[in-house]
Amino acid sequence: MNNQFFYIGPILIFLVFMLAMFIINSSISMIGYVLGVATLIISLILVANQRLSRKHFSGVFLGLILILGLIILMVKTQDFPVVTKKQIHAATDHLENNNDILQAVIEVEEETISCSMKVKHNSSEEEKEELGESCAKVLAKEVSKNSALTKPTANYLGELYDFYSLELMVGTDHEEDEIMFMRKNKDTKELVW
Repeated sequence: MNNQFFYIGPILIFLVFMLAMFIINSSISMIGYVLGVATLIISLILVANQRLSRKHFSGVFLGLILILGLIILMVKTQDFPVVTKKQIHAATDHLENNNDILQAVIEVEEETISCSMKVKHNSSEEEKEELGESCAKVLAKEVSKNSALTKPTANYLGELYDFYSLELMVGTDHEEDEIMFMRKNKDTKELVW
């Protein structure tokens, strides 16, 4: 019974940890790192149980280091999408053609995209949320036209925001109205209001 724990215990711990990472919306790259580390831990436990000789462990350890290195290299060399001024201008024009949007400003600074919008005073909170999300989706659609990025859908902002954090600010033409602020980090799935 005790020997079985050396095999089953690490796997159960790994599965629980992966489930927790899925629940907190971790990115695929982070899951790859955890997979590599978990494999290394399981190998170390097998060595502790003397099921694997030191010579074989050296080979397994070197193999794991190479696999982890490849995962890191794949994540680092993934094509980072560049948002051009032309794409920003096209997205801004598209947004300002909407009668409910008075002004839209999109800025890209390092790895953060921000969109500030001024909408009509009588817009409901739900309408402001939809308009804010439309800003993110319109820009993601523009960028994905010339790349292999996945385009936005009804329930998905687009793959662009796996590379960039997103900040949305929606205010009205009346200064006394509250400004709505939304944020999505690049390693999460959903906007937080």
